[in-house]
Amino acid sequence: MEEKSKQTAILKKQKGLYQGNLNKEDNNGNIEFINISQLSYEDLSKMFFHFSLKKDKNSIDKRGLVSQIGRNSKGIDEKKSIFFSYSIEGLLETWDQWLKWRMNRLYNPYFQEENKSIKERIANNTASEEEKGKYYSKWEQWVNEFTSGEYKEDVKKLKFLFDFQIDEMLSSNYYSLDLIEGEDFSFDDIDEHKSKIISRKDDSHLKSIEYKMLATRYGKYSDLNSPKVDKWNMHTKMKDGDGVKIDPSRIKQLSLSNGKNSVLDIVLYLYDKYSEMIPSEQRAEFDLLDKYIEYVKEQIRNNGLSTFNRDDKIHEVELVSHFHDQKSDNFFQDMKSGVYSIPSYIITPNQIARASLNVPLGLIDGATQRVRNDRINTPKYIEHC
Repeated sequence: MEEKSKQTAILKKQKGLYQGNLNKEDNNGNIEFINISQLSYEDLSKMFFHFSLKKDKNSIDKRGLVSQIGRNSKGIDEKKSIFFSYSIEGLLETWDQWLKWRMNRLYNPYFQEENKSIKERIANNTASEEEKGKYYSKWEQWVNEFTSGEYKEDVKKLKFLFDFQIDEMLSSNYYSLDLIEGEDFSFDDIDEHKSKIISRKDDSHLKSIEYKMLATRYGKYSDLNSPKVDKWNMHTKMKDGDGVKIDPSRIKQLSLSNGKNSVLDIVLYLYDKYSEMIPSEQRAEFDLLDKYIEYVKEQIRNNGLSTFNRDDKIHEVELVSHFHDQKSDNFFQDMKSGVYSIPSYIITPNQIARASLNVPLGLIDGATQRVRNDRINTPKYIEHC
């Protein structure tokens, strides 16, 4: 019951981030709609896709898309950019990866509010050996569950994750970007996060926790032998010290023949189109997307998928995992003390695969050995998502 209450609080808290002014949302004078159900599979496979919250629509309509370093990329990315995916398959891979990214944020003890205090005590060298052991043991248990794929069989975890994701996708729009290769972007650009982990002189990284976490999240459809961007995780180039700007005239909002245009509707349509056109043996091997789509369709059949209303007032004030709370900037202050030596971190839909946080490296050889290790108070750190 307590877990159910906590999950309900998290869902309500997250909905608060999606609120916007519905009366202004349809004042879209610059960005045209494009009905993707009238496009061929070949045309769709050559498109560049970008998604953003519906509440940002008016800003995009007025200014277009402006390159920036997202709040959850500060301290990680040094370049301003706009993230996007290429082709139907790339779009679907984005959401498979995003589901895994979310799963890790929801269930990794490092990101849970209930562990904030013990992390502070570890950083300040005031935690007892027993407290350290319990915390590191929980972290190691989750890493093993995540990297082994065991989490994919946990029905309760998946249901909460899927309900969480439905809300975000219903409250977001998808856009098609008119980009010029060589001028706006390059297929040979570097994925900085991936590059930091795989660019080593030997194969020692293959055994590291950071590599295992990366490989789990990036999936088999990503090329982990190359630092180049994958089609699900592309970004625009730098220009004269500033990022690319995409004017409204180069942006079209995706919609369907029935008038629906949420990210959820678009993804459902493109998933079915992809399944129809591509033989099963040639499709990308998704970890969670297939189960998620099946879950969503079951909700629709049972009339369990209610329309998301961003104007619903949120009265829930319970503290939840700190990455959900876009208001609590004090949570993200750089304490310059090891465990909390992290930049401001906020979830936004367009910042995919770029955010990473520091976690203790001494989690490899077992909690008992780590607790006995005097270096536990001054651990080294790795970055992982």
